[in-house]
Amino acid sequence: MRVSKRFNSEFADSIWRVRLKMALTIKIIPKPPGPTRITGSWQNAADFPRQEHTKDHPRMASSIVKAISYMTQLRYLDLDAEELGTRQKNKMIEFLQNSPRKWSSVKGLRFIGPGVISKLIVRDMLIEPDAFHFDAGPSYSIFESAAKQCPKRLHLTLDWGDPQADTTQLVSERFSQLEWLTISSSNLFYEANAVQQGPQQGFPPNFDGDIDYFIEVLAGLLHLQRLCIIHKTTIQDDFIGKEEATKKYCQEIVQRLGLAFPTLRRVAVTHYWPFYYVGIRDEVGGIFKVNKANAKDLRRCEWPVGVRDD
Repeated sequence: MRVSKRFNSEFADSIWRVRLKMALTIKIIPKPPGPTRITGSWQNAADFPRQEHTKDHPRMASSIVKAISYMTQLRYLDLDAEELGTRQKNKMIEFLQNSPRKWSSVKGLRFIGPGVISKLIVRDMLIEPDAFHFDAGPSYSIFESAAKQCPKRLHLTLDWGDPQADTTQLVSERFSQLEWLTISSSNLFYEANAVQQGPQQGFPPNFDGDIDYFIEVLAGLLHLQRLCIIHKTTIQDDFIGKEEATKKYCQEIVQRLGLAFPTLRRVAVTHYWPFYYVGIRDEVGGIFKVNKANAKDLRRCEWPVGVRDD
């Protein structure tokens, strides 16, 4: 397929070169003052093409919208538009509203950026998507549009201010068809002192009540096959050097969730980057075999830290 003159820019050429890839990251960044260092993170595992361009790049917004529509093999898109300037944001909104072509091949989406853009993408650009990864909780308006698409896989983030009761209840009510669910949280089932004191001190005082309530509000997810709890980076230091306490803590969560949700085949709990514990069972209602794993062995956005399945 020939490239139209409308794609005749450095950005369009670079993104066009990866048009046959099945997964792609596009990140809009401000021009850095100098070399930058990449640090460990649950989102930094890299294996597929990554296009980074500064937010003042000419015709960037239109190039992104148009080029993605011509990537006929692209199944998973990781789009970070958080650094969009006001002018480019308005241009992207305009192009999304008037695009004659859909992103028909994209079935999985991770998006970071303005809510109005994410709603337009989810509502107008995708055809029967089955996976969403949003760095926001379900109380945000984007989830109204996402729920209407009936995805099978979902990743959401609970912030410090998100009440657990509200957010988890919304998931159960709006996404009852889910097969995969990942929840990233700073304090779900967690108190730093309990891990710091060691395994002989047991679990956090509210652990039983918290996990029982979590199970109760998610009881409507009757088709759940994979469930992951990601402890965000704010608590990583509390786990370092507390291997036995961490192992006991993560194994308890895996087994409790497995008993509550007999359809689950895999349950994962992260602690400090890049390690996590994952439980796997071969049959419904069976016993989980729990092992420690390394997220560096994963592809970018692969379960349990993402929703990619290609």
